[in-house]
Order: sequence, then C-alpha cells, then structure tokens
Amino acid sequence: MTDSSVQAHPADLRPLLAGVEDEVRRQRLRTVIPGAVLMLVLGAGLLLAADGDAGMGLAGAGAAALGVSGLASAVLRHRNRDLPLRTEQVDGAPATVLRRRAGWFWAGMSVLGVVAGAVLLLAVGALSTGSSVLAAGLAVVGLGLAWPLAFAAVGLYVPGNVALTGSGVRYRHLGLESMIAWEHLGAVTVLEGQRLLVLHPAPDTSAQHRYRAWPRGQRIHPDGVVTAMLQDWGTLATDVGRLVLHYAENPTERSELGTPAAAARWGHLTTRPVLHRADQWVVGVDRPSTDDDHATVDPDDGAWLPLWEPSADEHARRGVQQSMNGRLWVAVGLLVGLPGVSAFGEPGPWGPVSLGAFAAAGLTTIALGLVSPRPPELAALEGPGALTTPRGGVVLRCSSVRLRMGAVALASLAVGTVATVALFASSPGALLLGTLLALALLVVPVLVATRRLVVRELQLDEETITYRAGSRRQAVPWAQLTRVDVLRDGVIRLGLTDGDAVRIDVGGMSAHPGKVAMLLVRYRRQGGPRGETRDVGTVRVALQSG
Repeated sequence: MTDSSVQAHPADLRPLLAGVEDEVRRQRLRTVIPGAVLMLVLGAGLLLAADGDAGMGLAGAGAAALGVSGLASAVLRHRNRDLPLRTEQVDGAPATVLRRRAGWFWAGMSVLGVVAGAVLLLAVGALSTGSSVLAAGLAVVGLGLAWPLAFAAVGLYVPGNVALTGSGVRYRHLGLESMIAWEHLGAVTVLEGQRLLVLHPAPDTSAQHRYRAWPRGQRIHPDGVVTAMLQDWGTLATDVGRLVLHYAENPTERSELGTPAAAARWGHLTTRPVLHRADQWVVGVDRPSTDDDHATVDPDDGAWLPLWEPSADEHARRGVQQSMNGRLWVAVGLLVGLPGVSAFGEPGPWGPVSLGAFAAAGLTTIALGLVSPRPPELAALEGPGALTTPRGGVVLRCSSVRLRMGAVALASLAVGTVATVALFASSPGALLLGTLLALALLVVPVLVATRRLVVRELQLDEETITYRAGSRRQAVPWAQLTRVDVLRDGVIRLGLTDGDAVRIDVGGMSAHPGKVAMLLVRYRRQGGPRGETRDVGTVRVALQSG
C-alpha cells in the first residue's frame, strides 16, 4: 500500500496527523456499524414478535435505540474535523471557546434516556402488581441511569470545551472543571499522539479543579496541572497550545478574546506547520528556531512517537471486541463442524472420514478464537529464497500459528467435502460442484505450505528493507528512504525519495514498533546497517536498547 502527500514544509506533520485520524475514524465505522445494524435488526425483530408483551417490547425498543445510537455516534465522530472557534459568555464575560461537537454525546445520552425510561416503566408495572421491593429496585436503577442525562440537560455534564477568558484558561470534560489563571501558567506541553494538552502551573501556584457532576470522567492530576484530552475533537493539541501560549505571553492582546480577532488568530495558527510530535514551551522564555515555520527540522526527530495512540476508552472497546470475536469463532466452529453429523453411522470408510474431517475443522476454528500465540524472536534469514550470505539479513515475524491453524481448518473442510460428496452425490453435477468446492478450499492451504502466503514479516539486510504480508512483497533500498513515521497500532510509514511512501505493519512482532522505528532511523542516517544485519545478536541488542 502506498500513499503520497504534498507538504508545504518538508517536515510538516499536519497532513500525516489528519490522515491517521481519518483512518482511525474509518476503522471505527467498520467496527461499529455491523454491530449497530445487528442491534437494529434484533430490536425490530423483538418489536414485531412482542404481540402485546410489554417486556419484549421494551427490550426491542432498547435494542433498536442502542443500534440507532451506535450508528449516530460513529457517523458523528467520523465527521469531527476543523473545530470552529466560538464566541460565548463565560461567567458573564466574553470568551473564546473551543467546544467539542456534541452530536455523538447526545446520541449516547439518548440511549441512557431510553433505557432509564424503560426501567422506570418496568418499575411502575411491578408496583401495579404489588411487587414493591422489585419496583423500588428498578426505580433506583432507572434513576441511576438517568442521573448523567439530568446533569447533561442542565449543563453540568458536558462533552468537552476549552474556554479562554480574560482571567485564564478553563477546561471542562464530562463532570470535571479545571481552571488556571494566566499569571499562574508556567509552561505548555503538547503530545500529539494522544492529542494531549498539558498546562503546567508556575512554581508555588496551582490550577483549580472541581467536580461539577457525577460520573467524574477524569481524575485530577496530583501535581495541580490541567490535562486536556483533545482526541476526537477535530483539532490538534499543538494548535490549541499555541493559542494558549500566545495569550499567556501577550497580556495586552487578551482583549481580543471573545471577539472575531481571536477567531482570525486561530485561523492563522491552524495553517502553520506542525514540526514536532511532542513539544513544551515555557511561558516568557525565548524558543529555539526549530519552532519557526521555516526552520530546518530533522524529519526523523521523534519518529518513534506514534501519531495516534489509543485512549483508555479505545482500549476498553478493543477488549470488548476481542471478547466478542472469541465467542464468534466458537459459534462459527460449531457451525463448521455441524455437517459432519450427517455422516454419522454411514457405512464404509467415507462416513468416519467425513465426521472426523468436519470435527477437526470445527475444533480448529474454535481454537482460533482461544489462542494468543507469542511472536517468534528476531532470527537470521534462512531457508528457500533467503538472501545471499554477503548481504546478511535478519527477520522479524508475527506468529504464524493462527495462519497455519486456518490452513488446517480449510484443508479439513476440503477433505470433509470430498468425503460427503462421495457419500451423498447422486448426479454428475453434484459431484462436479463438490470437487470444485474442495479444490477452492485447498487454495489457501497450498499457498501457506509453499510460503506464497505468509504472515507479516520485516526483513532487514545490508541493502534493502523488505516487507511481506500475505501475498504482497515490497522492497525499499536504504538509499531511497528519506523519513520514518510511526502512525498508529504498529503501522510505520516509510517516506521515499520520489515522494511516495510505503506502509509496513510491525504490530504483533517481538520488537516494539517504536524501537523498530528508531533502528530504521539510525540505519537511514548512516546510509545502511553497515554490517549489523550480519549479526542477529547485534540487531537484537539494538532493538532492546532503542
């Protein structure tokens, strides 16, 4: 997979930051939409089958509401780009406010409202039947679910905003409110991978924090700093940090806040190049020329820092998704093994063969959802197709256990198909179709056995970087490598001299993606490995030490 981008500044990260954020949003859509559609179908089915049953009707309405909310939240998050600057009244004074778009927030709140309403209706029904204890329990649950919605309705629970006022900077996220005065602001730190903005107080001062509603949503930092999490806001932490820094260092220009002049300044800042993945500016201290728009910056400076790091919420969602995927593999395995039951008790050898083959395919498929193999360690290139000895070479691979298990499952299905056709085919057409299906099922096992289809692997030798994934193979000579960027989830972008780029995915390998990027950066700067790839131990130490 290759991509290209035109950058005004050769080291500008803004196009890459925007691109990787769009990729994350598209991936979320691919993940969320199938589940949301399934909930919609389930809800519609329950509503149609309810036939006057209140409990089933409420369950159907809740499932449908979850589906609608999931779709709305995914789509609205996907559209969050180019956050506008607003002029609002904060504590009775004009202020410049960056307000996170709230469509996804209210989509989630609507689900809470529907579920809370359904539970309260069940409580009323239980009370009408004389079950006072059950009614009281359901009422407590319903009111507990409605609590955040009530706080959100009165403005105490918010999706997020940063307000610049004449007195300081205020950050609000869910139930937390943090405030730091301009004269107490000592430094500004930005971490673009997390879209994190940190406002440090000057010595002997502190920011003010308070919880305005429950659930709190974010902990107060013990050092008294303001930590603003800006992921999915549609803006970069660097832009917000530069805006805060400007008004912290220029008190006479704070009169712009709450006027169109502040919006014009914001528009200018959002067009400046972003030259660093992480940065810190001390208020009132002259900064080096590397922060200038026309500065000469090493494009590999901080290349090992990802341009996007999953938040805690994202990690939680992935954990749930992995758990669901494991259960899905179990269900698929049971379905795969089911056809073998038809051959149970059949005379001759084909009956046991069919039963055993489908059972093996089903058990292997179930195991795919249960295993989590460790990746192999760094190794020397060897075997068929290995590079010649003078060029040396080492290879990092993902574990091939799951690929081989998948090949075994498909081969077992092919054997089971042949046996079933031999047992039950009553016409030449059925025999032909069964044979073609068996041959189709054998394609992947044959490709795996002949190493035409491989798991992801990264080969490094004295002349090239070679990346293989599936049936794809890409080679990049060291002389053509111009920059290295860790994008997200182990994906590394290799910039080439012709302006194109190659993406490699080193996630799930034995070395940390950041360490791999640091090694590639060092080899690029020195014009190649200079003999290091002829010694596996040397490369292993380099990957461990970084």
